[in-house]
Amino acid sequence: MTRKLSLLILLILLTMAGLWAFGQEVLKIEPLARGKSVMLRFQLQPGYGVQKAANNELMVYELKKGHEKQKNIRLKIKEYGTLLGETTFFQGRTSAKDKDYFDTLQESSIKLKKTSTSQLALGGKIYYCSFADKFCSVQSISQLITDY
Repeated sequence: MTRKLSLLILLILLTMAGLWAFGQEVLKIEPLARGKSVMLRFQLQPGYGVQKAANNELMVYELKKGHEKQKNIRLKIKEYGTLLGETTFFQGRTSAKDKDYFDTLQESSIKLKKTSTSQLALGGKIYYCSFADKFCSVQSISQLITDY
C-alpha cells in the first residue's frame, strides 16, 4: 500500500510539473529594430529544444495609431497592427539529446516591407519540448519592440 501511495504521489507531482510548464516562456527573444529589418536574438532555457519541423513563425507588426498604449495590446497585435515582415526559417545547433530539435537558435532577422516610425510589435509561436519532462508545448510570442 505504501508503494502504491508513493507511486501515486510521484505521478501527481510529475503531472503538476508538466502542467506548470505547459505554454511557459522557455525562449526569450530580444528584437532589435534596424531600419528595414528587425534583428532577433534568442535565449533558450537549458533542457528544452525548439522543434525543427514545427510551424514556428515570428511576425513584425506596425501598430496602428492610437493603439500603442492599450492595456491588452499584447493579446491583439494582429487586430491592431499591419504586418511588415515575417519568418518561418530558423537555424541553430542540433541538440545532442534529439536530432529533431535545436538546443540553441542562431541570431536572425526579419526584413520589413518599409521603415516605420510607429510602435512595432513581435508576434508568433514557437513549438518546443522539454527533454527532462518529456512533454511538448507551444509558446505564444506577443511583445512590443522597444528598440526602434
